[in-house]
Amino acid sequence: MVRSWLRERRRIDSLRSMHCRSEWGPSHRRVRPRGAGPVLALGFTMLLACLSAAVGGNDADDLYQLFAVDMPPADIAVLVDASGSMGTNYAIVRKQVVDFCSSLATGENVHITVFARVYAAPLECDGAEAARRIDGHLPATPLPGEGTDIGLALHKAVEWLDRSDASSVQALFFLTDGYHQPPPDSPFGTDPQQDDDWRTLRQRGRALCKNNTLRVYGFGLGQHTDIELLRQVFDPVAVELITGKAAQVGDTLALVRKRLRAEGLRRAVAADLREGRVEVSGPQANEFMVRSVRDLAADGVQLPCTIRNQYRHLPVDVASIELRLPGASTDGAGRLSVSIADDVQRATIQAGETRDFAITATVESAPSSMHPGIREHRFPVQIVVEPVAAFPVAGAMQHLGLEAGAPRVVGGDVTAALVLRTGVAWWLIVGVVAAVVTLALVIWSATRPSKLRGTVVVTLEAGGGVQQQEVNLTRARSSRVEFRFPVAASDVAARGIDGAATQWVVESIGRGRRGRIRVTVGSRKVDFVRNKNDDKRLGDAKVEYRPF
Repeated sequence: MVRSWLRERRRIDSLRSMHCRSEWGPSHRRVRPRGAGPVLALGFTMLLACLSAAVGGNDADDLYQLFAVDMPPADIAVLVDASGSMGTNYAIVRKQVVDFCSSLATGENVHITVFARVYAAPLECDGAEAARRIDGHLPATPLPGEGTDIGLALHKAVEWLDRSDASSVQALFFLTDGYHQPPPDSPFGTDPQQDDDWRTLRQRGRALCKNNTLRVYGFGLGQHTDIELLRQVFDPVAVELITGKAAQVGDTLALVRKRLRAEGLRRAVAADLREGRVEVSGPQANEFMVRSVRDLAADGVQLPCTIRNQYRHLPVDVASIELRLPGASTDGAGRLSVSIADDVQRATIQAGETRDFAITATVESAPSSMHPGIREHRFPVQIVVEPVAAFPVAGAMQHLGLEAGAPRVVGGDVTAALVLRTGVAWWLIVGVVAAVVTLALVIWSATRPSKLRGTVVVTLEAGGGVQQQEVNLTRARSSRVEFRFPVAASDVAARGIDGAATQWVVESIGRGRRGRIRVTVGSRKVDFVRNKNDDKRLGDAKVEYRPF
């Protein structure tokens, strides 16, 4: 709508240049074409519509809250004609300027003054301070004397706008009810095209429009004013000319402030679009040790990643995160597959916020873990992470005249290696085998019958005499020894010994330390503690056990 209005204004200007001629008379008043009144009266209504459309009908303060932007510095110069011809209009305009200052905020710097044939001392301060001081600063009545030096007023305003600490977002509101009628000593004569001071002023004014976002608003009270001089001093594209009544000044100033704030917001958001980005970063570690084949093949390995919204003012909606494997990602043991949790793929990340997520990597047909010796399997992982993102405030950005597009994503490459060690170490195998063999030997030693050791001496009275039999158990090299006495069966029977039991048996009973040496003859037996020298009676026989 702004462009259509500008086209209409240019068409009107071209018609004027074709059908009328501006002349400077002796009184320095420009002759206006008849019928221009209705055209200029239309300008105020169209300006209000265009200014409202420029900010999309949204209040700039609401947009500042939406984008969480601190109001950037801005410069506003307000020049009000206070010549005698203003009459009662001056009081009306003055009140609306005072009301306008009450709506200014900290960071909005003002240069407010009145002018006639002279340029009154301006009020230059912060907007919040101007709200307190403006009523006492502006004169209550028009300035004395005749004449209006528009050139000097514009020169003073350009000097302030062109200062070293000036903001890059600026507005100039100029109001007059008449023509440029400078005093004789004014450097700005009546010929803006040929005068050197006007030429210098024009160079500085157009440089301001080029270097900064300067918008110039000329408000003419009535149809006979020189507000068109603003288009000669400044870039015509940056100049809005309005013709209206004194009671309409307040609405115009409010829209100027609204547009100025919208422009500051637009520049802040535009800078954020240029400089901001969404960063995706992979894990800090280059290698991930996998504990088991199950972790690699079934549960998967978690690769920690981060997505960071580096935009200062713009939230980002992440609709999904696509994962691509650009090349072979295993050492031949299996195929790599990756996945990501759904809750991360549908999220809004606020400006400056960081969101952590994990990529789960699994390998199909993982290698066997049961083999002798340690083998190291490396699975290089190269993943391209591509978030599908959008700005949820794209509509508001369009109100500011910005094409949002898609957020800029940087990074997105995740590179790591999964390391899996399988098999059993040789030293562990040897140790286990040695332990098994040792345990078997211990068990065998503890459970096998103990060999006989030492000497057993049996003394027997038989056949009218004494017989003694000494048995060397060690030489037997077994756990059982048998021997006989050469006596008759009748003699043995006479002694109370079964004649059939002339066979003696010495054997090892039990295992280990609890083992015994047992001597048996017939149905009688006697036990000796192993490795303990002892003798016992077995019927009429004396049995001695002598270990060594």
